[in-house]
Amino acid sequence: MVMGSVRLAFLPALEMGQNPLSAALDAARGMERAGADIIALDLDGFPECPTDSDVKLAVHVVSAFIQSWKQEAHPLPLSLSVPSSLVARAVLTLGGDFLRTACCADSPEFINCAALCAENGAGLMAQYAVPCGLEAEHDSFDAVRHASEAFEKLLQGARRAGLPDDSLILGVRLDWRNKYSSKHSMTLSAQINRLQRFGRPLLLSEPPAHGDFSENQTAGMVARVVHSLMCGVSVFHGPDVGAITAVVRTIGGVLE
Repeated sequence: MVMGSVRLAFLPALEMGQNPLSAALDAARGMERAGADIIALDLDGFPECPTDSDVKLAVHVVSAFIQSWKQEAHPLPLSLSVPSSLVARAVLTLGGDFLRTACCADSPEFINCAALCAENGAGLMAQYAVPCGLEAEHDSFDAVRHASEAFEKLLQGARRAGLPDDSLILGVRLDWRNKYSSKHSMTLSAQINRLQRFGRPLLLSEPPAHGDFSENQTAGMVARVVHSLMCGVSVFHGPDVGAITAVVRTIGGVLE
């Protein structure tokens, strides 16, 4: 499965004369045409310490998108990166299918998300962010070991919140804009197969591109997708939906 990202403008305008909702819907339709199986929503510009009015505006922005998307009868499920529990509740009430949150089993945010998903019959994507600056091969092994330890705690926390194991997708978030070398990125993606022991779908996530995505970046991303697909990853989230979809369908067909 491939997940494409759509950024929802938290502030009222993107450009003079442009409708932010219309732009977001156009982007989502483009993702659908490119082969995405899930639409990932992210609030662009949501503050780290939101006021009550910030939360109300976020609920309005997200609600407007979901209502318009559902009215057009698109079959693709929606996933929201959680900025607050109130926004998350609004999303699930309107028919959102997944919440996405950081992999931190002890955080109130994760417990709230797990409880909300359990209450609404939704899925939860928990993403472990690989730390920046991997400089040696053993760092890649350690990163996956730390992710495995985090997932152990996360499963326990999700169960305490009442969320069934089959409603949880375990994710690893990579950020190759930092100091990773191509060698270490491939080592890391190869190690992901160690996470199959949890028996849950695995998500490999890369950040949205800011500006043009170069041919070298696309080639590197495609190589990681191929490697990870062969190591058991089943959900991919990256900036070039068309390229990822083509790889997943081609390699998936060969593996079958």
